[in-house]
Amino acid sequence: MKVGIIARRGNFKLSSKLTGLWGYSVQRYISILCDKLIKNSDNYFSVEKIELGKGSSTLSRRTTLFFDLTFYNMRNFNILHAPTPLPIKPVRIGVDTKVITTSHGMHSVDRDGACYNIERENQRIIDKILGHFGEHGTLNSDYIIAVSSLTKKRAVDLGFSSKKVFVVNIGIDDKFINTPKTISKVNKNFVVGYLGPMYKRKNVIFAIDAFKKIKDQEIRFNVWGKKAYDYPNLIKARGGDKRISFMGIAPEHSLVSTYDTFDVFVYPTLCDQFPASLLEAQSRGIPVITFKHGEISNEARKYCIEAEDEYDMARIIEKIMRNGYSNKIRLDAMKYARSFTANKLALETMKVYKKVYNS
Repeated sequence: MKVGIIARRGNFKLSSKLTGLWGYSVQRYISILCDKLIKNSDNYFSVEKIELGKGSSTLSRRTTLFFDLTFYNMRNFNILHAPTPLPIKPVRIGVDTKVITTSHGMHSVDRDGACYNIERENQRIIDKILGHFGEHGTLNSDYIIAVSSLTKKRAVDLGFSSKKVFVVNIGIDDKFINTPKTISKVNKNFVVGYLGPMYKRKNVIFAIDAFKKIKDQEIRFNVWGKKAYDYPNLIKARGGDKRISFMGIAPEHSLVSTYDTFDVFVYPTLCDQFPASLLEAQSRGIPVITFKHGEISNEARKYCIEAEDEYDMARIIEKIMRNGYSNKIRLDAMKYARSFTANKLALETMKVYKKVYNS
C-alpha cells in the first residue's frame, strides 16, 4: 500500500516561529503525523511526501498549487492524504486511488456554524477564496478524517456520508510529555497565559476583559502570539493596564518552557473543534480555563474549567491564586492529555488507510 501525503510547500517542516493558524496548528499536525508515519513504514506500507506549490511568496505558492493539483502525476499511489484541505481534488490520479482529507473544522462553508461570519470578517480576499475552495475540496474527497467527533458531525450535517468519516484525534508532540518541568515558582508572580493566534474567533479580548477585573497588582497576563489580526483591538482593550504584556511569537525551541511559566492557561475561543493548546497546557500540569459557550469538542474540553462570562473567569483565576489547583484533577488531566500521543495519531491514521484500501 503506497500512500502520498499532499501538502503545500514548506508545510512539512516546522518553522522556528510557529504561533499562527498554519504554523502552530496545521503545520505541527502535518509534521508530527508524517514523522511518525514514516517511522512506522514497512514492506506492506510506505509513505511519500508530495510537496506542491512553487514560488518565493505565499501568494505564488498558493496559486501554483492549483496548477500542480491539476497536472502533477499521482497515479502510482493507492491513497492520497491531504492533512489539511486542498482547494481542488487532485486530477491525475489512478482509477482506484482514494483521496482522504483531514478536516480541522468546516468554518468556511458551514453557514450555520458559530464562526462562519467571524472567520471571514477579517480575512484577505485570497484567504476567503482558498478557504471556501478548501472546505469544498474536503467534501469532494472520497473519505474524511475528522479531528474530533464535533468535526465529524459538521461534515455529516453538510451532506457527507457518516460511513466515510473517521474520527482521529490530534496528537501532541513527544516533548510535551518527555521534557522535565524545571521552572521554579519561588518569588515568581502568578502568571496567566495565552498562546496562539489572535484571530477574532479566538476571543482573546474576553480573557483581557476578565483579567482587568482582578484587583491584585502582582498578577501578570502574558499573551503570546503573532501581533496581527485582532491585535489592534486587543491593545485598545488592554488600555493602561501594565500587568498585561504582548510577548510576540513563542519560538518552537522554547515552546514547552513558555507553557511552564504559566500558572493558569486561558483559551476562551468561540469555536475550535480540537485545539491542541488545551492538551499541551494540561500535559504540563497547568489548569485550563475556557469559555463555557465556545464550540469545542467534548474530547478536548473534558478537563477544562469553563467560565460563563468574564466575571466568572476572573473569579476562577482568583480562586486558583488563593487556593491552588487540585492535585488529583491536575494529575488526571495530565494523564488524559498525555494519552493523545503523536504515535497514537499515526497508528490510528494507518488503521484508516487500511480500511480505505480494503474497501
